[in-house]
Amino acid sequence: MAAEIEDARTTPGWLRGPAVLLLLAQLVVFGLGFLYAQGMVAHNGPRWILKAEPIAFFGNWKMFTTVDRKQRDMDGYAMWDGEWAPIDLPALFPSRWESGPRYTRKTIRRSPKHLAILAGAACGRLTERPERVLLVDVRWRSKRGQREQPRWGKVREKPLMDWDCSREPPQVSGRPI
Repeated sequence: MAAEIEDARTTPGWLRGPAVLLLLAQLVVFGLGFLYAQGMVAHNGPRWILKAEPIAFFGNWKMFTTVDRKQRDMDGYAMWDGEWAPIDLPALFPSRWESGPRYTRKTIRRSPKHLAILAGAACGRLTERPERVLLVDVRWRSKRGQREQPRWGKVREKPLMDWDCSREPPQVSGRPI
């Protein structure tokens, strides 16, 4: 006759009730934090829910709760013989990550030094050296519920860097990119 194997409970009986109540309270606080952070409920919700970091950590975490209403991209243009022509930045600077090309990130867009390095590198990577390179920040509203975000509606363009390709390209840590 084989001995029956029985699982032993690791939580003492007196602690099971409070543990279940704590778990349910955590789920309620997380759900409320998610609703207030998403704007599904009025924005004048209780302040404690947005500040209760240990309790509602995932409900307040920007990665899970903030929907970016705008999409951003960067376009590049090169001037040959006085005429501007679009250049394929993703082909010049291929992405290694699913999150997209690094040159579209805020730290690059806001730094004149990084933009100069990017524009100088674009001058050197094109098959025929252009006279100038223009980098443009492009923004448009995103459509909720879809992965691909084509440009639609009011598309805003803002010139970021106009680089003269006859200038010496900037170096990154003493080497060109």
